[in-house]
Amino acid sequence: MEKFEIYLISLTIRKWDLEKKRMAVNTTFVVGDAEFSSNLEMALTSAGEMTEEFLNILKKEAGRKLMNGGNDFGETDIELGDKNYIKQKTGSFFKKITGELNNKGKDGKNRQSGQRAEQNNGAGQIYQATGQARQARMPRMILTTYLDVYPENHDVSALPENIQFFIILNLARKYYEKEQFQKAIHPLRRLVKMKPDFGTGYKWLARSLKKVRKYDEAVRNYENYARVENSLDAKLDLAQSYRKGKMFDKSEEIYRTILNDYPDEKEAKIGIAQIKYARQEEDYLPILDSLYQENSDWMREWMRKEFNFRIYSQSKTLLTPVQASRYLGFDKAFEITQMAFRNEVPSHFNPSRARINFFREELDRWAEVVNRFNLMGHEVVLHPENLNGDAAAVASGSQKGQSAGAKSDEDKPESTRVEEIIRYIRETRARREAMGQVTNKTRRPARKSPTQKKAGQKKRGRPKKEKKTT
Repeated sequence: MEKFEIYLISLTIRKWDLEKKRMAVNTTFVVGDAEFSSNLEMALTSAGEMTEEFLNILKKEAGRKLMNGGNDFGETDIELGDKNYIKQKTGSFFKKITGELNNKGKDGKNRQSGQRAEQNNGAGQIYQATGQARQARMPRMILTTYLDVYPENHDVSALPENIQFFIILNLARKYYEKEQFQKAIHPLRRLVKMKPDFGTGYKWLARSLKKVRKYDEAVRNYENYARVENSLDAKLDLAQSYRKGKMFDKSEEIYRTILNDYPDEKEAKIGIAQIKYARQEEDYLPILDSLYQENSDWMREWMRKEFNFRIYSQSKTLLTPVQASRYLGFDKAFEITQMAFRNEVPSHFNPSRARINFFREELDRWAEVVNRFNLMGHEVVLHPENLNGDAAAVASGSQKGQSAGAKSDEDKPESTRVEEIIRYIRETRARREAMGQVTNKTRRPARKSPTQKKAGQKKRGRPKKEKKTT
């Protein structure tokens, strides 16, 4: 007789029916070296009966999963692993549910809203009856719908290693799916350390690290992900991470390797076009044209969300927000700064100076691509004549164009929202410091205590009157 142990990992309440007294739950459990997820139904009774019924149904479901796996296990004997702990956790969980359905508080007493007693006028029974009727009309709800059998602070070192792995996987998956990437990093690091060939762990860890701006470590985990799985998705993720890290040679090499195996892969083609665009190579347009003819909707959507319209060159003409807005024909710089924050136009934000800058060469290429494929829904028209003769800013080809162009008050960059906040903080801090200095100068010195007075020093104030004697 072959024996298996089942370990419950998580339990989620999906729905319940109070009339039929039935409840549907979703469970995640581990049998042997495999993780399973199943939807089960059970009766709504007392907490003890629900616990016994659930564990029996869980054992039957585990046996069914094992038999459906295509293996002939013969007669199996399935036991509950970590039995006492799991029974205690599930029992407490179902006790909370029955308490909430019965509308009981932490003290175990029924909550009956509106119960008041009037001693003098005999209206206590009316209020009590009204409260009970209101209580009967109130919908009975379940607020405790999720059970994490082994929470993060629970010591699982005594459990088998394969069970520890699935417990940590459940914790990491919960944080990752809720987009709590900072919390997901620690359990994901533990996962790949316990199982170095777990490709999904490297993928989730790399994406979580990228979300919290730890790019170097993210690239290393993308490399591990591609090494372990060697799949198309893994190669595309690695090529994209290289491209966004400005490692264009490595990225282009992976993209071309993908096209050798998958000649019709659109993401690899547009990745090469992105690299050529960033390098200011002119043969990026034929690639975009062929993708547009193949699938115009996909190409436009990818260009709006993913394409980076920045170019990387040592010689670029710097434009202030006011100059850039005039170059695009806007009346105020507010419009182009809003487009920059929405990532609709190529821009560069300097957090130390809280300033947004633009480059003319990037705006030229951006307008060309936008108009060619109608990405904005309207034609973008450039107005070099609106730069008001800022020849130094337009033709210098260096990043010193800003100082040369700001000759008048109109040419000074308008304040963005970030600049206004920082300026307000600095002015407030300066006022407080100035007020503190004035207060310290005008403050009177503190009086000395009697013990600090010099010996023989006369006390201040009027002399005491002598008592008259009769």
